Amino acid sequence: HGDSLFWGEHFSFGNVEVFNMITMRLFKESEKKRKGPTLVGKVQIPVSQFDGKSSPVEKWYPIAGSHKLEQATIRIKTKYQVVPVLALKTYNCFLEYLQVEYSVLCEVLEPIIPAKEKDEIAQTLIRIVNSCGKSHDFLMDIVMMEVQNLEDENLIFRGNTFATKAMDTYMKLVGEKYLKDTVGAFIRYLYESDEECEVDSSRLPPERPETELKRSQETLMLFVEKAWAKIVSSY
Repeated sequence: HGDSLFWGEHFSFGNVEVFNMITMRLFKESEKKRKGPTLVGKVQIPVSQFDGKSSPVEKWYPIAGSHKLEQATIRIKTKYQVVPVLALKTYNCFLEYLQVEYSVLCEVLEPIIPAKEKDEIAQTLIRIVNSCGKSHDFLMDIVMMEVQNLEDENLIFRGNTFATKAMDTYMKLVGEKYLKDTVGAFIRYLYESDEECEVDSSRLPPERPETELKRSQETLMLFVEKAWAKIVSSY
């Protein structure tokens, strides 16, 4: 009927066997818990459409398998990548070069590499140096190099640079576990709590007393102090 639904989920599958077709099945949850989900339809994506393409392919695909969904489609963004991996000793010389000359490599590639490729290279570099125990030196060097080349210091970590992308990758690499261990339980408590923390008066009901706003401010400050205390005590 012309209705359009929107949601987005990300899936990543690694170390899979070679295949020619990607099949995605769509299910509808049943209102009765004892009854399992019902297959609505499926989408088939031939791997051949990715030949020679390094960037993701995003397009509409028809949903097949149900007479009720003759004109139904779903938009999927897909990337298929095959990476040959050689024996570790094959990379020894290159690994030694990266550990010593990463600053030179970044300085040479920075002005000539497009943003998408730069993102992939930065992610790969930070994972390599992190496995060698040199992530701190690597980040410090390329960040200082960026600071020295920037005319406006307010733009630090806001551009499509190796430093910005490498720092972002590193925070995701090591920060996720730290955040879960440090404030994970506290954040879950906040989600389940009924405490009011709205401090924007424009978003509060007009009839709400000023005392309630002050109470919300105090509650928010209390939560912030608790979160900060957990972060400080983690060191």
